[in-house]
Amino acid sequence: MSTAAKRTTRVLVTTGSTLLALLGAMAGLLSVQARRARTSIGLNLPLSDPRAEGRFGGNDGEPLQLAMLGDSLAVGIGADSPAQTAAAILARGLAVASGKPVELNNVALPGGESESLSGQVQQLLHDVPKSDAAAEIAGQADPRVAVIIVGANDVTRLNRVADAVKSLTLAVRTLRAAGWEVVVATCPDLGTIRPLRHPLRFFARRSSRLLAAAQTIAVIRAQGRTVSLADTLGKAFSTRPKAMFATDMFHPSSRGYSRAAAVLLPAVCEAAGYWGREARETIELGGAPVTPKRQVEKSRSLTRAAFRAVSRPGAEVTTEPGYGSLTGQRAVIKHRGRSRAVK
Repeated sequence: MSTAAKRTTRVLVTTGSTLLALLGAMAGLLSVQARRARTSIGLNLPLSDPRAEGRFGGNDGEPLQLAMLGDSLAVGIGADSPAQTAAAILARGLAVASGKPVELNNVALPGGESESLSGQVQQLLHDVPKSDAAAEIAGQADPRVAVIIVGANDVTRLNRVADAVKSLTLAVRTLRAAGWEVVVATCPDLGTIRPLRHPLRFFARRSSRLLAAAQTIAVIRAQGRTVSLADTLGKAFSTRPKAMFATDMFHPSSRGYSRAAAVLLPAVCEAAGYWGREARETIELGGAPVTPKRQVEKSRSLTRAAFRAVSRPGAEVTTEPGYGSLTGQRAVIKHRGRSRAVK
């Protein structure tokens, strides 16, 4: 080996050792900050499980099937009552939009990670019997809608993005094969949580958005649809933290869940086949009538659409008809999450 080559090797080894030392120190700092953050925002405080299930809507007839899977946000941890969880609000909104009763099943787990979705899916398929095959063939069966909210715990526990996405993809494909429409609320931006300090806040933001983008691409390719939660609650956290967040200052409060449900409801209703049907675009949400706005962006590649959507609360990504290949797949972004009260 020449002298120059030896010198280059020594530089690379020294640089590599320095980088490893820095990464080790960074990991230690992040671990310390994470422990302090858990204490400061009260993650260890016990909160009740306000899980909402059962029938919603006063109409008679065969109910629409709505399911919630995922983590504590899907359960509704932090809400004052089951009726104020996102699941209950979505069920009521779908009942109003469809004019039919809605049967809500909630198999989500507090603290659930993407890996836990497999068990949740199997539990749901066991609890909810298959629809009538003849009705499905005749096109008379209503779509079943499964809403998945997951990702935050994968970020906080430093799970690999590839592993989390693999578990989510399997869950979506299994549900789709069983005849369910799937709406995935992608990972919220954890960098908007104020008690997190830099560099932990920077790491949380980048990790959250990276996972959300990866979730979007994987779910669309698995024939589901995604809605970006992004920083839906971020600004409200800094301006009205006591109103928008629960006592642990991490999970949403009842108001926070109402806001998150407003972001998700249009996609849920459309997945069920009732958004705009019979001119019913005015629905009651959280006790007040709202009319969600709608704007569709131009077609773009799926990857570009995914990364664009992660920073825009309420952005729904769907495939564009006519593009079926996984490579170069096209997608459109629908903005329908911001709602205004009907006067």
